Amino acid sequence: MGKPGGIDIIIPIYNAFDDLKACVESVRRHTDLEKHRLFLVNDASSDARIRSFLEASRSKTIIVIENETNMGFSGSINRGIGHSDRDVILLNSDTLVTAGWVEKMVACAYSAR
Repeated sequence: MGKPGGIDIIIPIYNAFDDLKACVESVRRHTDLEKHRLFLVNDASSDARIRSFLEASRSKTIIVIENETNMGFSGSINRGIGHSDRDVILLNSDTLVTAGWVEKMVACAYSAR
Protein backbone atom coordinates (compact mmCIF):
# COMPACT_ATOMS: atom_id res chain seq x y z
CA MET A 1 0.00 0.00 0.00
CA GLY A 2 1.40 3.42 -0.92
CA LYS A 3 1.33 6.57 1.13
CA PRO A 4 -1.81 8.70 0.98
CA GLY A 5 -2.17 12.20 -0.39
CA GLY A 6 -3.67 14.55 2.13
CA ILE A 7 -4.71 13.64 5.65
CA ASP A 8 -7.85 14.78 7.44
CA ILE A 9 -7.23 15.89 11.02
CA ILE A 10 -10.31 15.63 13.22
CA ILE A 11 -10.58 17.48 16.51
CA PRO A 12 -13.70 16.90 18.64
CA ILE A 13 -14.40 19.95 20.80
CA TYR A 14 -16.31 20.48 24.01
CA ASN A 15 -15.50 23.77 25.73
CA ALA A 16 -11.86 24.20 26.97
CA PHE A 17 -11.46 27.38 24.92
CA ASP A 18 -7.85 28.17 25.85
CA ASP A 19 -6.68 24.62 25.11
CA LEU A 20 -8.58 24.58 21.80
CA LYS A 21 -7.09 27.90 20.71
CA ALA A 22 -3.53 26.71 21.49
CA CYS A 23 -4.20 23.40 19.71
CA VAL A 24 -5.52 24.99 16.52
CA GLU A 25 -2.69 27.53 16.48
CA SER A 26 -0.12 24.71 16.76
CA VAL A 27 -1.82 22.76 13.96
CA ARG A 28 -1.84 25.85 11.74
CA ARG A 29 1.82 26.55 12.47
CA HIS A 30 3.07 22.99 11.92
CA THR A 31 0.73 21.56 9.27
CA ASP A 32 0.52 22.08 5.51
CA LEU A 33 -3.13 23.07 5.30
CA GLU A 34 -2.85 23.37 1.54
CA LYS A 35 -2.42 19.58 1.47
CA HIS A 36 -4.25 18.45 4.60
CA ARG A 37 -7.65 19.40 6.00
CA LEU A 38 -8.70 20.18 9.55
CA PHE A 39 -12.18 19.19 10.76
CA LEU A 40 -13.27 20.98 13.93
CA VAL A 41 -16.28 19.21 15.43
CA ASN A 42 -18.05 21.32 18.04
CA ASP A 43 -19.95 19.00 20.37
CA ALA A 44 -22.54 21.59 21.48
CA SER A 45 -20.06 23.54 23.62
CA SER A 46 -21.70 25.86 26.15
CA ASP A 47 -18.83 28.39 26.00
CA ALA A 48 -19.91 31.05 23.48
CA ARG A 49 -16.26 31.84 22.67
CA ILE A 50 -15.93 28.41 20.99
CA ARG A 51 -18.47 29.14 18.25
CA SER A 52 -16.95 32.58 17.53
CA PHE A 53 -13.45 31.12 17.35
CA LEU A 54 -14.56 28.32 15.05
CA GLU A 55 -16.39 30.69 12.71
CA ALA A 56 -13.30 32.91 12.50
CA SER A 57 -11.14 29.83 11.80
CA ARG A 58 -13.29 28.49 8.97
CA SER A 59 -11.56 28.33 5.56
CA LYS A 60 -11.30 26.16 2.45
CA THR A 61 -9.35 23.52 4.39
CA ILE A 62 -10.62 24.17 7.93
CA ILE A 63 -14.09 22.69 8.08
CA VAL A 64 -16.34 23.37 11.05
CA ILE A 65 -19.02 20.84 11.97
CA GLU A 66 -21.60 21.80 14.62
CA ASN A 67 -23.40 19.12 16.64
CA GLU A 68 -26.85 20.39 17.61
CA THR A 69 -26.79 18.22 20.71
CA ASN A 70 -23.91 16.77 22.69
CA MET A 71 -22.92 13.47 21.06
CA GLY A 72 -19.84 12.75 23.16
CA PHE A 73 -16.32 11.98 21.96
CA SER A 74 -17.19 8.92 19.87
CA GLY A 75 -20.19 10.54 18.22
CA SER A 76 -18.18 13.64 17.37
CA ILE A 77 -15.24 11.81 15.84
CA ASN A 78 -17.63 9.60 13.88
CA ARG A 79 -19.28 12.74 12.44
CA GLY A 80 -15.87 14.01 11.39
CA ILE A 81 -14.89 10.68 9.86
CA GLY A 82 -18.21 10.65 8.00
CA HIS A 83 -17.16 13.85 6.21
CA SER A 84 -13.75 12.44 5.26
CA ASP A 85 -12.61 10.51 2.22
CA ARG A 86 -8.98 10.24 3.34
CA ASP A 87 -6.87 8.74 6.08
CA VAL A 88 -7.54 10.53 9.37
CA ILE A 89 -5.66 11.57 12.45
CA LEU A 90 -7.69 12.17 15.61
CA LEU A 91 -6.49 14.85 18.01
CA ASN A 92 -7.78 15.85 21.41
CA SER A 93 -8.46 19.58 21.60
CA ASP A 94 -5.71 20.03 24.20
CA THR A 95 -2.99 18.58 21.95
CA LEU A 96 -0.01 20.67 20.86
CA VAL A 97 1.71 19.44 17.70
CA THR A 98 5.27 20.11 16.56
CA ALA A 99 7.11 20.48 13.27
CA GLY A 100 6.76 17.52 10.91
CA TRP A 101 4.17 15.78 13.05
CA VAL A 102 1.87 14.68 10.20
CA GLU A 103 4.72 13.41 8.05
CA LYS A 104 6.18 11.46 10.98
CA MET A 105 2.84 9.82 11.74
CA VAL A 106 2.27 8.94 8.08
CA ALA A 107 5.78 7.49 7.77
CA CYS A 108 5.18 5.34 10.85
CA ALA A 109 1.71 4.23 9.74
CA TYR A 110 2.95 3.22 6.30
CA SER A 111 6.27 1.69 7.34
CA ALA A 112 6.89 -2.00 6.81
CA ARG A 113 7.72 -4.03 9.87
